[in-house]
Amino acid sequence: MKILIAYRSRYGCTRRYAELLAGKLAGEVTVADLRREGRLSPAAFDLVLLGSPIYAGAVPAGVTRFCQRHRSALLRVPVGLFICCLYEGEKARAQLDSAYPDWLSLHAFGRWTLGGEIRPDSLRFFDRLLVRALVQGVGELSRFRPEDLQDILRRVGQLPS
Repeated sequence: MKILIAYRSRYGCTRRYAELLAGKLAGEVTVADLRREGRLSPAAFDLVLLGSPIYAGAVPAGVTRFCQRHRSALLRVPVGLFICCLYEGEKARAQLDSAYPDWLSLHAFGRWTLGGEIRPDSLRFFDRLLVRALVQGVGELSRFRPEDLQDILRRVGQLPS
């Protein structure tokens, strides 16, 4: 099975999770940063996992453009969607619900929130100010959810080859 894990990442969290997934999946796995490889077509793959961070309640524009540009190809293959965010529970679910276009969310075989992390030293100036305003006194923070990663692996393994 040829699998595409396409993602966007601003500070590396989504990239790390995409690479972690790739290392655990069987088959021919391609990991593609949409910032550099946005023209890569999902039509050449049997399955697509699409990952994105959430900033100010939205995915980066490049993710939305990729979805729109490849709508017909994405609707022809199984697609799994994941986001990286620090929220948990209902807030995380609300972020996931608004992250991707409705047509893609309805088509997806699964949707997950893998967690997120903050590494203040790596943040750009404006982002550092925003994090300080929203999360008082936080240093490095990680909320990785390995159970969601395991669920992705389980669900992909159940799909017909």
